[in-house]
Amino acid sequence: MLRPGTESKRSVLRLSKPTSQQVESFLIAQRTEEFSYSEQGASRQQAPAGFTVDHNRIQLGEGVEDFNRAKRAIDAWKMFDLTWVNLSPSQGPIHRGANVAVVISHLGFWSMNAARIVYVIDERGSSQTYGFAYGNPDSTTTLVGASGAIAGVLGAYLVMFPRARVMSLVPIAIVFIPIRLPAWVVLGSWFLLQWLYSSGSGVASGAGVAYLAHVYGFVAGALLALLLRPMLGDRGPVPVRRRY
Repeated sequence: MLRPGTESKRSVLRLSKPTSQQVESFLIAQRTEEFSYSEQGASRQQAPAGFTVDHNRIQLGEGVEDFNRAKRAIDAWKMFDLTWVNLSPSQGPIHRGANVAVVISHLGFWSMNAARIVYVIDERGSSQTYGFAYGNPDSTTTLVGASGAIAGVLGAYLVMFPRARVMSLVPIAIVFIPIRLPAWVVLGSWFLLQWLYSSGSGVASGAGVAYLAHVYGFVAGALLALLLRPMLGDRGPVPVRRRY
C-alpha cells in the first residue's frame, strides 16, 4: 500500500478502492512518466516487425447522425463504461498526451493503471474519420510468477477428477453463499474467463496478469493428464485404518 501523496508512477494494486486524492496523485505522477517501449503510435501505420495486429471492424450504423453519436461516445470514453471500471476523470480530454486513470474492481482488490492518448484521428472531407489510440506507459513491465504452472495443475485436476465437488463461494445479491459445485463447472468457467481476458473480449488490461499464460498452462496440464491417466489407472478406494 502507498500513502496518499506518494503514489507510484507504475500500476498500483490495493485492497481498497483508491480515494480521489490518491487518483489525483497518481495522475500527477504520470505527467513525467515515459513509455517503456519505443513503438508508441505504431498502430497508425504498418505495425513493426514482431507485432501482431488484432484488427476488428463492426458497423454500428450509417449516416451523419450515427457518426456524430459514435463520436460523442468516443469523446466520453464509453469503451470503459462498465460496472466494475471507474475512469478518472470520467470524461477525460481528447488530445495527444492526455492521461486518465483506469480503476478496476477485481472482487476483493483494486488495480489502478494509466491510459495515455498516443494520437488522435480527426479527418474531414467527403468522408469523415474520428478516433484515438491510447497506450499504457508500463505495459511491457516484466512479469514473474507461477500462475501458468498452477493453471496446469488445475487443467490436470479437471481431467482426473471432473466430477469432484468443489466448495465455492457463489455471489447472490450482496451475500456469498458456499455451494459445492462439480469441478468441471468451476474450472471450466475459470478457463473460459481467462480465455476471454486473453483474447481481449473481457476487461483485464493493466492488471499485471499474464492471462494467456493461464490458458496455455491449463491446456498443457490437461493434455499431460490425458496422456498419463492410462498409466495411473483407477486403483480403487484407498484403505483407511481407523482407531476406536
